Amino acid sequence: MTKGLDLAQLAELVPALKKINVQGVLDMDVDVHVPYSAPAGSRLKGTVSARNAGFQLASPGLVIARGDLDLALSGNTATIKKMSMAVNEQQLSVSGRLSNPVEPDIKLMLTAPDLDIDRLLPPDKAAKPVSAASNDKQTQGVNKPATASKTGKAELPPLARKLSADVQLQADRAQYKGMHFEKLNMDLLYQQGLLKSFDLNAGMEKGQFATKGSADLRDLQHISFTLDPDISALPLAAIAPALGVDSLPLSGPLTLKGQLRGTTGSSGALLAGLAGKLDISLGPGNLNKVGKIGDFFAKLFSIDKIGALFSGRLFRDFSSRGIYFENITAQPVFDQGMLNIGNLHFGSDVMTVDAQGTLDMIDEKLKMQALLVPLATVDDALSYVPLVGHALEDVSKVRIDVDGPLDDPRIHTEEVREIGKGIETEVEQPGTILKGVGKGLEKVF
Repeated sequence: MTKGLDLAQLAELVPALKKINVQGVLDMDVDVHVPYSAPAGSRLKGTVSARNAGFQLASPGLVIARGDLDLALSGNTATIKKMSMAVNEQQLSVSGRLSNPVEPDIKLMLTAPDLDIDRLLPPDKAAKPVSAASNDKQTQGVNKPATASKTGKAELPPLARKLSADVQLQADRAQYKGMHFEKLNMDLLYQQGLLKSFDLNAGMEKGQFATKGSADLRDLQHISFTLDPDISALPLAAIAPALGVDSLPLSGPLTLKGQLRGTTGSSGALLAGLAGKLDISLGPGNLNKVGKIGDFFAKLFSIDKIGALFSGRLFRDFSSRGIYFENITAQPVFDQGMLNIGNLHFGSDVMTVDAQGTLDMIDEKLKMQALLVPLATVDDALSYVPLVGHALEDVSKVRIDVDGPLDDPRIHTEEVREIGKGIETEVEQPGTILKGVGKGLEKVF
C-alpha cells in the first residue's frame, strides 16, 4: 500500500518522470501477480487514486493539470470510476475502462462543458517528406520521422497499430478553426489502424451538421475514406473560417446529403480517385462578386445578348451588394477526376438558369450548357424589367454554352425568341440538349 506519495519527489529519483515534470499526490493499494514464465499474463488487483496530478510533454505541446483519478484494477483491466483533468486548460471528464496492455482495448466516454479543439491539438509543424531524404551523410537517418517504416511509408506509431478503441465525446459547446458548435456528439470505433466507423453531429448557427464514415489509417500518406454527410439549414458563411477565407461568393442556408469515397495523397491523386454523389440545396441567399463564381457571372452579364435583357441596375447591384436568389439546387457526381453537374437550377426573382455539364477537376476545364430565362413579372420597383426593346409577351430565352479553362472559360450565347407559349417547341431543354452527359456514371455506386 502506498498512500500520499508526492510524485514530484518521486520524479527526483526517476529521471523519466522528471523529464515530463510530473506532479501530484498518488495513493495505491494494489496486489501484483507476475508469472515468471509468462510476464504478459501479469494480473493486478486493487485501487489507484491521484489528486491534483499533472505532467507536461514538450514535444506535442501537451499539458495535463488538476488531474483527479480513481481507478479500480482487476486482472488486466482498469476501470475508470472517476477522472477529471485540464488538458491544455480544457476541462475534461472521463469514464470507461482500459484492458489488455499487450494489445490495448479501451472504451471511453469524454465530456466537456466548453471545448476549444484547436487547443487540444499539437501545433502544426512543417515536416520534411520521407521521400526527400537528405544527401548529407551526417543528417541521414536523423530527419526520418519516427513513424516512417523501412520502406519510407509513413505509418502509425506502434501503440496505435495495436490499439482498439470505442470512444464517445460529448460537449455542450465547441469550436474548431473558427467554427462554433452546440451539442457536439462524436462516436468512433477504431481497431488497429482502421477507423471502422465514426458518427459526428452538432448544431451550428441554427443549422445541423452531421456526417458518418470510415477510414484506413495504416498508410498515413494514402488514407482511404468514406463520408456520408447530412447537413441541414447550415449557414454557408459559418464554414468560411475553416476554408481560410473571409467571404464566399454564395450565402444562405445549405442543405446537403450524399456519399463520398476516396484516398488522400497529392491533390491530383485525391481528385482522380474521388467518387460519389451529392444532393445540394442552397438558399435563399445572395450571389456576390467574389472568387471564380463571381467572376464567371460578371463575365456572363457583360455579354451583349444578356446585358440587353436587363436594366443597368442589375449589374450595379451585383458589383456592390450581389444578387438575391431564392434557391440553387444541384446533383453533382464525382467520378475519376470529373465533376458531373446534373440538374443545376438557379432561381431568383430576376431570372432562372437551368444547366448541366462537367468540370474536369484535375485540368480545371469547364464544359456546360444552360438556358437563362429573364422574368418579366418582377416588381417594377426593382427596375430590372420590363425588358428594353421587347414587349412583355415577346420575351427571350438565352441558351448559354460554356467551354474552356475554369479561370477564363469561353461563353457563347444564342438568343431564342419566345412568342406566346411556343418556346418549348423551338428550343430544347437542357436535359435534352445534354442527353448522354454523365452516361455510365451509375457504376459509381
